[in-house]
Amino acid sequence: MTSGTLASVTEYSAKAYHPGREYVDGVAIEVLSKDDSVVQMKRRVDDYLSFGVSYVWLIDPRERRAWSCTGQGTVEAGGALRTSSPEIRVPLADIFSSL
Repeated sequence: MTSGTLASVTEYSAKAYHPGREYVDGVAIEVLSKDDSVVQMKRRVDDYLSFGVSYVWLIDPRERRAWSCTGQGTVEAGGALRTSSPEIRVPLADIFSSL
């Protein structure tokens, strides 16, 4: 028999996520802050990938740049962040227009 507990979105979000990070359907999303270092980002990406996350998206709102990281390496996003499985495509213009 399975049981569960209902929690408010606020309570769940406060415990399940770290600010600046999100995990959606096989994709971890990191929004860089001015205090993040390259070494910290590399460690976070490596952690996500070692946990089995297929894609890690790094978004730098100040520079308006983004990268997609997988087990095969890191590439700068041309005009959109995308995955192949599941198929997800997010235009950078849409990301940066909301900042």
